[in-house]
Amino acid sequence: MQNVRLIKTNDDYLTLIAGEAEFLNINLYDTMGRLLRASKIYGRQRINIRDLPNGVYFAVASGQFGTFVKKFIKY
Repeated sequence: MQNVRLIKTNDDYLTLIAGEAEFLNINLYDTMGRLLRASKIYGRQRINIRDLPNGVYFAVASGQFGTFVKKFIKY
């Protein structure tokens, strides 16, 4: 999972890049552990976070090569 990258380009979108040509399950959680979004990506995909309130969130990507967790702040 070292080839998975999360790029927060602005407060409206996250860009996830999956390496090694794998499908990833992406879950977004708030700090209380509530699941806010669930999606599946392949390659590179933007995820709309425009409707989320300002705060701290966690993106959890899991696939055949393991799990990747990244904290991000929306403000």
